[in-house]
Amino acid sequence: MVAMQHRPLICSLKITPSRFKNVEWWESARIRWWRLKEKEAAVISRIRLPSVTTVDETWEDATDAITGAARLELGTTKLGRRWVDKQAWLWTDDVRRKSEKRNGSITFYQ
Repeated sequence: MVAMQHRPLICSLKITPSRFKNVEWWESARIRWWRLKEKEAAVISRIRLPSVTTVDETWEDATDAITGAARLELGTTKLGRRWVDKQAWLWTDDVRRKSEKRNGSITFYQ
């Protein structure tokens, strides 16, 4: 007589992949440094450097003054927005035409 030591286990398992690839969530507001080329003179005119004391204090005060002026003049991003790399450079005219043709044939068939 043979005893059944192992019983088969039957189960359903559903694993969903993450919806977003190449997505980063910004947890804090970032200064819009990419606007600096347009508003460089305005940012520089707002910077007020403190008097020199020690090196560490002067460095901290200078960074606070620069970032404060940049926040006021350049602005900040909104919290919780996500950045998605859309890779728009892949959409050439040929790819766009084929996509439109494909989408048109699908809607015609339905």
